[in-house]
Amino acid sequence: MIGVVQRRLGSLEKWERAWLEPIAVPGLVRDIAAQSSPTVADHFTSVVHFLSGLVHSSEFALMRNGGLPLLDRRTGPIREEILIKLGPRAERGSYLPVAFQLHVTHRDLVDIRDRYWPSVGRPPITMVAGNIGQIQTPGTWDIWNLASDQSLSELAEFFETELFGYLDLFNNPHQMRSALLDREVPLFDHLSTLEYLLLEFGRTEAKAFLQSLVTEDSAFAEQFERGVQAARFTDRNAYQAGKSTHNLAVVAVAHDLTRRYLR
Repeated sequence: MIGVVQRRLGSLEKWERAWLEPIAVPGLVRDIAAQSSPTVADHFTSVVHFLSGLVHSSEFALMRNGGLPLLDRRTGPIREEILIKLGPRAERGSYLPVAFQLHVTHRDLVDIRDRYWPSVGRPPITMVAGNIGQIQTPGTWDIWNLASDQSLSELAEFFETELFGYLDLFNNPHQMRSALLDREVPLFDHLSTLEYLLLEFGRTEAKAFLQSLVTEDSAFAEQFERGVQAARFTDRNAYQAGKSTHNLAVVAVAHDLTRRYLR
């Protein structure tokens, strides 16, 4: 795996194993690297500074999050963060495993979620989060080997062509709306799409989206209607992690999105 710059794993479980497993490095390569290469810590620091320069023109700033480097950009209510993590199995001069975790928040999500969030505390404001490999099609969990100058060039190209294009959608609501309705925005599921449409465009757009889901899938429509009835007439009217249809119904009732098409 030493020669692979962007290692794409098909599941989180595979990524976790690859992140922790040692990489076989020939003894001669290791000996040469130890004599001619910077330490792992120094090499990682240079990569972080390279990235800081790369994203500076896009108004990202380099920060620290509990000691981990973080690229941060804030535009109005939106905050975009890219956490940079060094893997535990780096080999000096030959293997510098790095993962990037994307986290986008919108402070006004509090107003949307406050009606159905179960906790007595402040609702979370995360819109999307995940390994940056998830923004590709198909989505993967990626480990980048940034041991060489060529690898940095490949990473820079990924940021320019994939990551920045994805993040630009968050600052262009109408373009985001179109992409969401075409189901073309990675990391968004039906629930986060519904919340986004409520946040940026209001109840009319959110209703239309729910109507499209109901129309195209009769099995979903039945489950959704049962969820709506439960949310209306029982105490099961709060968000529950991992229960997609239930949560769509809860949001629909909380924001009064059901009257047009439910009988």
